[in-house]
Amino acid sequence: MTSHGGVSALLLLRTPLQAWIARSVLCAEQVDIFDLVYFTEDDSAEDRAYFRQLATRANAAQYVFVPRKKFSLATQAEFRKRTYRWFKSQAYDLVLLASIDAYIPAAIAARQAGTLITFDDGTANINRTSSYFQVSSGLRELLYRRYFGAPSIVSLRDKSVRHYTLHPELPNIVERPRLRAVRGWLKNDSARACRGCKTYFLGQPFDDVLTRKQRFRLESYLRHLSIDFYVKHPRENKVLRIGVPLLQKGGMIAEDAIVKDAGEYGINLIGGFSSALFNLAAVAQRRTMLVFGNSAQTRAQVQLAKQVGCEVKEI
Repeated sequence: MTSHGGVSALLLLRTPLQAWIARSVLCAEQVDIFDLVYFTEDDSAEDRAYFRQLATRANAAQYVFVPRKKFSLATQAEFRKRTYRWFKSQAYDLVLLASIDAYIPAAIAARQAGTLITFDDGTANINRTSSYFQVSSGLRELLYRRYFGAPSIVSLRDKSVRHYTLHPELPNIVERPRLRAVRGWLKNDSARACRGCKTYFLGQPFDDVLTRKQRFRLESYLRHLSIDFYVKHPRENKVLRIGVPLLQKGGMIAEDAIVKDAGEYGINLIGGFSSALFNLAAVAQRRTMLVFGNSAQTRAQVQLAKQVGCEVKEI
């Protein structure tokens, strides 16, 4: 791919939030022309909306939807089959990547000669217990990465020349001199008269993180709260039964949808270890993170949440 003198890039995305951040990265890096590959296992309204927004600006764009399979290896193999043409090295100046843990995007990025630029992928970049901070990999992880041709997470972190983040004040996957701030949601984004607060519950793919007993306890707890809207996560297949209407997001990510819906009202957020809970720190009047247990991972998440001003409630 040639850009006729301008800056060219290959943009590799997996989530709507990544697509939202990528718009700022493209602008900051003064990218004139780019190709886009969007991977999804969900095909949510948000996935489609943010892909369309960027695809209209892209030189070439591919939306790759592979439904989740029982075995993750089969899913990754299908992604590789569907995107094999991108494995050929092309003359990009930059490669823009957020999901450094994802085998196929990482493998494609590794085959390009362009400078690697990374950017945030939700809380994974600021949570030191996430895979993004791992120093070594297990045998299965090493075999998978070798099979798909994906470099290690450590090597991708080392190779990243710049990393764009919504949280420049927090430790990230690269040291501070390589961090670049992305403007998030600020108090002046919405002129609020503080006529009261609207309360939003932030959904998550709870089936992936909670036992059946924990799910029941969470539902019981939330039914006793005054919640205005349930903000469904794009990967949430089964919402909690708490008798709360779903927020109609209109293809927007949770942060934009909440700010738009709140209007002149204040914002009260309740949820688990959710990126929106962190991203809306400057906008929300109150943020409460709900936790189960006292594992090392939970303790690290609680410490991080308190560091950015969240209240913590153990269920």
